[in-house]
Amino acid sequence: MLEGQYKLVRAAILISPLLLMTACASQHDLDAVKATADQALATANAAKAEADKALQTAQSAQQSATQAESDAKAADEKANRMFQRGLRK
Repeated sequence: MLEGQYKLVRAAILISPLLLMTACASQHDLDAVKATADQALATANAAKAEADKALQTAQSAQQSATQAESDAKAADEKANRMFQRGLRK
């Protein structure tokens, strides 16, 4: 029985460095994955900020276009009135 325990302890001692190396490699891999995920998150946040800025610009352009359309309609109506007055004289 003692011989079986000796073999088991000896096997554990021989395998321990391999397990430790695997654990370290796994931690290194996890750190690399986390770094990649952090970078992806930062890129996504930057893209969202740019999209928000573009949305604000588009909304401002829409407001300007709406105002320009309104101004053009008013100018057209005024020109039509002036033309009609000229025909009446």
